[in-house]
Amino acid sequence: MNELPLEQQIADLRVRLQMQRQLIALKLAQRPGKRRFRYPRSTVMRFLMRHPTMTLNLLTRMATLLVNATLLRPRKPSHEEADARARAED
Repeated sequence: MNELPLEQQIADLRVRLQMQRQLIALKLAQRPGKRRFRYPRSTVMRFLMRHPTMTLNLLTRMATLLVNATLLRPRKPSHEEADARARAED
């Protein structure tokens, strides 16, 4: 096989990478015609962004549930309290 010297291979790769970077920059700079970009791509994120009032309402309700669950949960007795109760019962 007729392999190029390492320096030439490196130079060729650099040129190819530069061309790819330029192509990517061109694609990113182009404005879509009539077609709108569908960003964010995630359906859930699109929903959350298009319905901010509903999103805020849902987040508020979830936070309230979490806080209530944390505050209203029966507290587990500490080891000292459990030992004190056991001694008191004996």
